[in-house]
Amino acid sequence: MASQLIVRHLSQDIHVHSGWLGRKKVKAIDDVSFELDAGETLAIIGETGSGKSSLAKLLAGINKPTKGDIFVNGEALRFGDYTRRCRLVRMIFQDPDSSLNPRLPIGRILSAPLVLNTKMNEQERKQKIASVLRTVGLLEEHAEFYPQMLSNGQKQRVSLARAVILSPKIIIIDESIAALDISVRSQIVNLLLELQRNFAISYVFVSNDLALVRHISDSVLVMQRGRAVEYRPTEDLFNEPQHELSQRLLQAYRSEFRK
Repeated sequence: MASQLIVRHLSQDIHVHSGWLGRKKVKAIDDVSFELDAGETLAIIGETGSGKSSLAKLLAGINKPTKGDIFVNGEALRFGDYTRRCRLVRMIFQDPDSSLNPRLPIGRILSAPLVLNTKMNEQERKQKIASVLRTVGLLEEHAEFYPQMLSNGQKQRVSLARAVILSPKIIIIDESIAALDISVRSQIVNLLLELQRNFAISYVFVSNDLALVRHISDSVLVMQRGRAVEYRPTEDLFNEPQHELSQRLLQAYRSEFRK
């Protein structure tokens, strides 16, 4: 089976301040490659500042890579080709309070990607929005609500609805469920898995919650200072981590788990 997402030698150089008025070039992402099949989940883990979110933003087309290639179903994604990328790759951001416009009702928020990326008329958009709200466990009436009228769990469902509304192949989830309480988090995870089964969506899941990583992912990419230092099937990595960083992260996870 051909991989749904293929990333080859992806790199991003950034310039940072160095000394008096000086600037130097550093590699935020350094030669990262991986593949992801349809209906599977890749988890990206690593310490703070390892490049996890930077890699996610490159995949989503938010930041521009210095070099490297991204393919979805054999199609090369080019930076700036937002219409095509939006239909193939969507992202759920860390904080729904900052990513959902508080001045717009949910229906308007969900309508925006349809207006920009489809030829649906207003009635078709309303029907699509109602259908997607039901799919993520909300009511059609929630289209009239504003974000501040919703619970944290409901906001995450809206973020997920916005991600799936264009029927993408890949959804990138950047630490977006870490702050939810355990019961709500469990509901959202079950919803993600259900959508994956029903629509063969591939997830790229950025997280430091190793218990959750082990539960939902098929493979794991371990990042350190912008490089992928280990990339293996999930159970292989948890049972026999090879890199020193992987061993350290898993040791901390097991210590926490035994408490």
